[in-house]
Amino acid sequence: SNMFNQDGSADPVWEYLFHIVEILGRDGASSDDSEMEDSPWGPQVKICRVKLREWRARWLDHYLELIDRDRNLVNAYGNHRAGNTPHIRKRPALVKSSSIWIPAGLPRNFYDDGWFNSLPETKQRRLGPKPPIPILDINVPEDN
Repeated sequence: SNMFNQDGSADPVWEYLFHIVEILGRDGASSDDSEMEDSPWGPQVKICRVKLREWRARWLDHYLELIDRDRNLVNAYGNHRAGNTPHIRKRPALVKSSSIWIPAGLPRNFYDDGWFNSLPETKQRRLGPKPPIPILDINVPEDN
């Protein structure tokens, strides 16, 4: 629902973010460790501690954080959305690295330059990077 403005027109920023998530796919999303933690609002809640995808370009992390922060928890009528409540996602200063599957065929600028350049040429070719896509400059205040 973030994708559309109140007048029904598509929001170009959210269209772009949706496109990024589509390209990344499931294998490109952040992994996390889940645990229960005391909540100041009542019983324990499930917390997901985000783990770093070493291969993924840092600019993508910024976009994924924007998506996490701006998720809509209610529908247009102010009612809670159906389904499970989204978990709280924490990004600690010292993030654990995740070595899960590395998706092939992503745009070249989705891979971290240092990581990609450290690979032997055969592994670089096996990843089969596609041409880079434009990076949209999205400046959102940190407390949004």
